[in-house]
This record gives sequence, C-alpha cells and structure tokens, in this order.
Amino acid sequence: MRADDKGWPDRANSGIDAAEAPRNHGASAHGRSGDANGGGYRRPWLGVLAAVGVFALVAVPAGWFAIFAIAGFTGCFIECAQPEPGTGVLWASLATVLLVLPVVVGLIVARVPLRRGLPWLIGLVAAVALGGILAQRII
Repeated sequence: MRADDKGWPDRANSGIDAAEAPRNHGASAHGRSGDANGGGYRRPWLGVLAAVGVFALVAVPAGWFAIFAIAGFTGCFIECAQPEPGTGVLWASLATVLLVLPVVVGLIVARVPLRRGLPWLIGLVAAVALGGILAQRII
C-alpha cells in the first residue's frame, strides 16, 4: 500500500470508503490537534496566568473564611465563647473551595485533559485539608 499525501493508505486500493476512513482533523506531527489560531492546543502559560488572576480575586475572601473557621473551631475571635465545630467545618469547606478554584480554572484554561489534571487537583485538596488539620492542632 502506498500512502497518500495525508499519511493514510491509498483508499482506492484498500477497499475503505472515503466516508468510513478515519480523518486527520488537523493533527500536526507533534500529535496536537487544532486549527491555525490555537484551538485544541494546550496553553500552559495562559492557564498559569488565569490561575494567578483568579487567586488574586479569591485570596482575601479565602483568608477571611479561614479566620472564621479558626474562630469556629476555637470559639475565640474578639472574645472567647463556646466552640462550634460545625461552623468551623462550614467555613473551612468554603475556604477550601475558594483555594481550589484557581487551580481548576487554570487547568481548564490550559486545556489539560481531566485524566492528567485530576490527580493534581486531588493532591491539592488533600494538602489544603492536611494544612487545615495541622493548623487546628497547632492553634
């Protein structure tokens, strides 16, 4: 079989109908797919910039939520009272969601496939949870 100019076997001699033959869909020699304006290509630097931008937006609210979580767990903010662990868990959960949001946005903008980005996301959530547990033990 001889290859035509698209890298596929000669369709006339292979018995494959042109409608049934697999298509290249613009894949380059590097295995990337997309058109000339970057559709389908990974954009790691744009993903990092998007993550930093979203982090700049959520850093202060996440910090306040973390303070409220500590106040809920310890019972002390301006003055001490009865600790309320349920309130602390609520605020800690909200702070975790806000701290994971920049990573999710960065992965989506960078067009990282879910099978490659999900382990990093799970690791980040575990690290934030471990940090919260350690902070609770220290405080």
